Amino acid sequence: MDKFWDLLEQSVIVSGFVVVAVFGTVCYLAVTGQPIPEMMGDAALIIVGFFFGAKTQAVGAARVAARLLEDKEN
Repeated sequence: MDKFWDLLEQSVIVSGFVVVAVFGTVCYLAVTGQPIPEMMGDAALIIVGFFFGAKTQAVGAARVAARLLEDKEN
């Protein structure tokens, strides 16, 4: 449960829900054959790109930190 509160503090859970809600709405509109407003489609791509881009950046930073620590120990 502590992990949940840590992730909530970092807004990982909130941003995940936003991504699912926006992308789910776009998918629903596409499947039901309704037109997707241009702004909604653009917003979905931006939000998804930002969400996964932030995750990629965090992973990359952790790898660099681990590599620096490893080099420092040797």
